[in-house]
Amino acid sequence: MKKVKILFASDFSDNSTNALRYAIILADQLRASIHLLHVTYPESDMLGYTGMVSSVLNSDAVRTCERQLKKQGLKALSQVQETYVLDSKLMITEEVELGLPIKTISAKAEQEGFDLIIMGTRAEHSRWENWMGTVSSGVVEISQTPVLVVPENAKFYPIRKVGYASEFKKSDPYFIWESGELLDSLNFDLYCIHVDTPKGNDGVFDEEKMKRYFRNFRSEQEIHFVNKEGAVVGEELEKTIEHLDLDMMIIQSEPKGLFQQIFGSSTAKKMIFRSPVPVLILR
Repeated sequence: MKKVKILFASDFSDNSTNALRYAIILADQLRASIHLLHVTYPESDMLGYTGMVSSVLNSDAVRTCERQLKKQGLKALSQVQETYVLDSKLMITEEVELGLPIKTISAKAEQEGFDLIIMGTRAEHSRWENWMGTVSSGVVEISQTPVLVVPENAKFYPIRKVGYASEFKKSDPYFIWESGELLDSLNFDLYCIHVDTPKGNDGVFDEEKMKRYFRNFRSEQEIHFVNKEGAVVGEELEKTIEHLDLDMMIIQSEPKGLFQQIFGSSTAKKMIFRSPVPVLILR
């Protein structure tokens, strides 16, 4: 079994700590390692200093963030161990980098071969928007690495039921295979959810055709097929998550695909950033 590498992007908030607790338990079940990353803007950009003064300010900022990141990791791990017994010794490392958060997080994941980025997000944004609200949406849009967005106050439950938003495209089997490889050690049923919209050209839903379509790709996994009708894809998926009591939702982000329909609409944050369960975005 491949060793999964998780990159967890932190902003030190309570919501980020909650998402880290979720990540720790998920990593334990996946036998994965976690690398904590905090990206901070260079002090010189904000204060206008240059040369040696800038270097000292940046060094001090990094050291402060390193201590805070270490403290957050220990706090989250301690909180998890109060109610959950880890099956294995979890490797957690920390790193602070100077730079632009969205680009730095995405590049770090791709360049160092991380299998999954995990980030927390908040349902409501402040006037200026919270750090993770803007950064998580930016990373989701540009990252070539799968991103798991953990909603505010989410609690980890054994992952038994996972939804996959399908357009019944030729790429669907690949993304189902990819999600199966990433979550390989978890024993879950997959619900392949297709939404017919008035503007779509979906035709008649053929469950038997769908079953034949996916049979050769995850034959060992129980796959259920659900066809829904609605005017807005994102809203219908939200309802289905609650109706089926799903533990996680998967969306593939191919260009001009379902992800763009959801993310580019007013229901984007309701679906991805206000989902009651974590959402895994695949490329």
